Amino acid sequence: TNQQDRADSVYSNVKVRYLELKSLIEDMPKKKVLLNAPYSDAWYVPGRENYMSRLISDAGGLVLGSKEGSQSSVMDMEKAFLLSQEADFWFHPGSFTTVKQLKASNPLFKDFGPVLKSDKLPYIYNNNRRQTAGGGNDFWESGSMRPDLILEDLISILYPEVASDDSLHYYIALE
Repeated sequence: TNQQDRADSVYSNVKVRYLELKSLIEDMPKKKVLLNAPYSDAWYVPGRENYMSRLISDAGGLVLGSKEGSQSSVMDMEKAFLLSQEADFWFHPGSFTTVKQLKASNPLFKDFGPVLKSDKLPYIYNNNRRQTAGGGNDFWESGSMRPDLILEDLISILYPEVASDDSLHYYIALE
């Protein structure tokens, strides 16, 4: 399409911004993140080199239960419950928009660490703020081209004291 220079410029700008954002929190202590929720009785946790784990790591987070490599591993509900007690935040807990819906989906969730803290501040976030006209989750559509916006959201959640503003692009706190 004869747009190589334009594409290179866009890529370069996103890369520079991503690295600038990442540098804001490099010396901050890591926040512990519980990621995902059970699907058909299996709790999938992405490996440390997975796209999502890397974003969380670059934002100053540590995905609890993740293992070496990029492959996801499965943990049981008991392990997830134990890890939840250490978690500072819980990301991607299913398609829920409220803590009430989350608790109703599984009786154990009411005792998960981030749920117990959720009456004080939001500690549970989903990446479903933006939906496409076709009903898709824009996080998975435009987010892959704008990892800088995802990183900005994650930093704003994990370290609000360094955030430039409090608006989020892809994430929303469960009410």
